[in-house]
Amino acid sequence: MNTPKRKIMIATIGTVATAFIIAAFFNGYIISAVFSAERIGFYEISAMRAARTNDVASMILIRNNTEMQFPLPNGAIEFENEIYPTRDGTKQFLVTTEAFWHYIDVLLPQNEFEHDQLGSGHIVTGRNMRIDIITSMFTQNFMRITVINVEGN
Repeated sequence: MNTPKRKIMIATIGTVATAFIIAAFFNGYIISAVFSAERIGFYEISAMRAARTNDVASMILIRNNTEMQFPLPNGAIEFENEIYPTRDGTKQFLVTTEAFWHYIDVLLPQNEFEHDQLGSGHIVTGRNMRIDIITSMFTQNFMRITVINVEGN
């Protein structure tokens, strides 16, 4: 028997179930957006999602007409908009904190790079180049890394 009360109850249950499905699909993104001190919109959420699903990343550096490939953390996605602009000569990336520390502890040594840290500054040296990186927490699970200086042959 399809009474109006039953139709309303079914519609309510469907709406609540849909909300739970959406929340499960976007798992940590919604929580990060609600509890983050950063301004987070659709661009930031899509960048966080891409940082979780991207393949291994690298950055091509050109110095003295020589092309050099520099490894980046797995999933690093270029991250720049009007809210998070970069300065001339810098590149900014969004990466998961887990991928960043794996990069520091495992990937850099595998690629013949050494790492020094002073606060949020990281100095990466190797293959006749030096790269200065500044990190800042974006949310609990994501970091912004900014490549601020590149020196080398």
